[in-house]
Amino acid sequence: MNIASGREVRIKKIIETIAKCMDYRGDIVYKPSRPGDVVRHRGDITLARSLFGYTPKTGLDEGLKKTVDWYREELKGGRKEKQQR
Repeated sequence: MNIASGREVRIKKIIETIAKCMDYRGDIVYKPSRPGDVVRHRGDITLARSLFGYTPKTGLDEGLKKTVDWYREELKGGRKEKQQR
């Protein structure tokens, strides 16, 4: 089951959005695609919609920002735990 937007998103857009959320200002290096590489993705939300009445409420930019922020907080907590040992 997919919990997603149901909209197609290019992988390049996801990479650029994560870089922006992380204040990454370096170069993003693109290499030639390989057989089987994913160029774009769309999660099918049909099952979640039919079972739970799911409808997306968070956009890609906001969702990725929340995810990056969550990981940053988790990593800070992990560092504190290691320092206390």
